[in-house]
Amino acid sequence: MKQLLYALLLLAIAQPLLAQNMLLNRTSGNVGIGTSNPNYKLHVSGTSGLIGETYISGPGLTYTANVGLNGGALRINSTYSGPILLLGGPQLFLDEDQLQVMSFPGFLLPGQSNSPAPSTLLINPLGGSVGIGTNSPSASYKLSVNGSIRAKELVVETGWADFVFDKSYRLRPLAEVEQFINTHHHLPDMAPASEIAQNGVAVAEVTTKMMQKIEELTLYVIAQQKQLDAQKRQIRQLKARQNR
Repeated sequence: MKQLLYALLLLAIAQPLLAQNMLLNRTSGNVGIGTSNPNYKLHVSGTSGLIGETYISGPGLTYTANVGLNGGALRINSTYSGPILLLGGPQLFLDEDQLQVMSFPGFLLPGQSNSPAPSTLLINPLGGSVGIGTNSPSASYKLSVNGSIRAKELVVETGWADFVFDKSYRLRPLAEVEQFINTHHHLPDMAPASEIAQNGVAVAEVTTKMMQKIEELTLYVIAQQKQLDAQKRQIRQLKARQNR
């Protein structure tokens, strides 16, 4: 090992004078730093530092990494069609404020060899919660977002309120509905404003109840239309009698 260090020192001193490449074990064998039993072409046992650009190549792929310190960026470019970044291990921190992965496979990158599909991104597939805009997501929800969400479509799996049209469904008389509103200051079967302010809106549940009220209103309108039609017939009959 000492002979190797001496050789490296001499070559480093002579390098500026020779203006040539420095070659180590150019025919075969491995080079070890901090180890007497290197297993790779360059085997470093201990902490190493890279400043500048590092080029990594292998069969069928080429990576270019730009490594910076103290908030610098890491850029990986590749012409390889497969995955260019594989993550593993019990813990991973890629910038404390950006990404924290406490357990693998809690985070699988798209295209990873053991990912279910090339375009699938799984976050906490084994359990737990995900927070966006918050560092304390609620354990009651899979996803907690502290902020606004914009989407072109939102599909919520829920039941529906067609039971209102069942013959056995009891439609409250309007006088009873009026009495309930005067007493409780909200519609029957709907949560009061104080509960919504405290717990938020359960979209699936509230959407179903709103449809229930819409269907009830439809039945009220149908009943009122029948009453109007009956009154019109009575008026026509009264006019016909007067004209005799």
